[in-house]
Amino acid sequence: MGRRWIPVAAASILAGYVPGPAGGEALRFEVDPEASRIEFVLQATAHKVRGTMRVAGGSVEADLDSGRLAGEIVVDAASAETGNRRRDRKMHERVLESRRFPRIRLLPRRLEGPVRWESPFEADLSALLELHGLRHAVEIPLRVLLTPGRLEADASFDVPYVAWGLEDPSFLLLRVAKKVHVKVHLVAAGPVARSPVPAGED
Repeated sequence: MGRRWIPVAAASILAGYVPGPAGGEALRFEVDPEASRIEFVLQATAHKVRGTMRVAGGSVEADLDSGRLAGEIVVDAASAETGNRRRDRKMHERVLESRRFPRIRLLPRRLEGPVRWESPFEADLSALLELHGLRHAVEIPLRVLLTPGRLEADASFDVPYVAWGLEDPSFLLLRVAKKVHVKVHLVAAGPVARSPVPAGED
């Protein structure tokens, strides 16, 4: 990943509006589902399938000393749609199985990269992506804008859903890619509280 988390820089940026010492404590951000959005693109024979999903909610805590993250971002799997009822029914019944697995969860673990105040910066997120009840380690590049009371993050990455055990929806002459490309725009309010970040899986 090539970049290091700089806790001193992060503390100096955020200490101005988080009372008390930052050492060993976490900044907590609450996800805004209404302002956040998820888009996905699946390459198919001679065309691309485009769809959306809704963010259901969640919160993230960031330890300024270590770069450790905790919390979860929850996605409503049942909200996935592509604008084609027949295709969407197949997607929910056979691929996502959204009745059995109604939630997709991203569990952030660590952030690496320089932090800047009121200016976009890039960082690398290490996380676990829980899909179909199984957790997979992912590394996601982020573009982040941090302003008083608000955090915005954009991510663009591939999910190898077939390799992760989901059904390949290809049929006869209709072939689709084994990976789906996902774009996320996440908005969160905060920091709104502080609490220790528990040790988690890396």
